[in-house]
Amino acid sequence: MKKVGITTYRQGFTIVEILIVIVVIAILATITVVSYNGIQVRAEKDKTLTAVRAYKQALEVYKAFEGAYPTTATYCLGSGYIDRTGDGNPDCRWNSGNVNPNTAFNSALATYVQASVDITQKPVMSGSSGMVGMYFMNDSRLSLDGNPQYNWIVYAVPDKHCALNVPLLVAPYPTGGFTSKSNDTVSENWGSGGLCWIPLT
Repeated sequence: MKKVGITTYRQGFTIVEILIVIVVIAILATITVVSYNGIQVRAEKDKTLTAVRAYKQALEVYKAFEGAYPTTATYCLGSGYIDRTGDGNPDCRWNSGNVNPNTAFNSALATYVQASVDITQKPVMSGSSGMVGMYFMNDSRLSLDGNPQYNWIVYAVPDKHCALNVPLLVAPYPTGGFTSKSNDTVSENWGSGGLCWIPLT
């Protein structure tokens, strides 16, 4: 007697196989999103650092021609700021002491900087208190390593690294002044980001 073999055909995928495929796709999607967000943050930060360098040079050229930095001024550098406090004025820093752009100040610098830099970096500590972009500050109360240092550029970074040589702010502000440091960690720690202070010579 001849035994006839029976051939079985498998149709479709099992639930386990489908779940494995879904999990793999989810993992790949997560990696892609995280990588993209990281690239965006780096691009935003690089844009701000480029602007900081441009305005630092512009302010130093301004001093060379005018004999001094602008005095008693704390103004946003660049353009593209929006009103974050609802008072009708754009802000680069908003908290107990808001910092706003100033048309006359930026016009005076326009001679010395090639183009006004559009700042679109995401805010550091967005909400009732925060900062985006950068500003120029003149404050006769400030010092660096015990010596008077009145003129600064302050800028926001979305991480803990300034990427430019910066000093460390010593509490209490402003009488604590600044002290030199050898790394690039932020001068002021704001949540996941921070502020970096650049002294002007």
